[in-house]
Amino acid sequence: MDNGLTQELSRQLARNYGLYSEKISRRIKAICAAELSEAQYLLLSIIAGTERIQASELGARALMHKQQVTRLLNQLEQRGLIVRVRLPDDRRAVWLEATDTARTTLSELHATMVAALTDVLGQLDTATLQRYLTALTTINDILDTLPAARPDEPRDWADE
Repeated sequence: MDNGLTQELSRQLARNYGLYSEKISRRIKAICAAELSEAQYLLLSIIAGTERIQASELGARALMHKQQVTRLLNQLEQRGLIVRVRLPDDRRAVWLEATDTARTTLSELHATMVAALTDVLGQLDTATLQRYLTALTTINDILDTLPAARPDEPRDWADE
């Protein structure tokens, strides 16, 4: 592993995150704000990405405290975007599922995001797009293997 390249890639990813937040994400948030708050969008995206999930796992994946998750879930449920389900084999456990309305809402919001990103990425040639896609897919696959941090877990940035 080339430590210099790794560090430069890390710097560029951090720069990309900042630029994305400033140039793209804020536009999307302005469009999406009428539909969902950023926190609601995050939770709903996680729920919709699973068949069903329990609130404790959702909180861990979203890095949110239980009280915050509960408040947001109540809001999403009141809007008809999620349902709470008890399975016949374990009536104590409560599972969360996204509704069809939620999936439609997310689909529309994703289309808005794709359009905003297409304006930027459309400026790249096919070979560059393919290299970037391959690298980003690999990085995301690595990130998928890492355990989720808990919201109350202290971070030691010096170790990262």
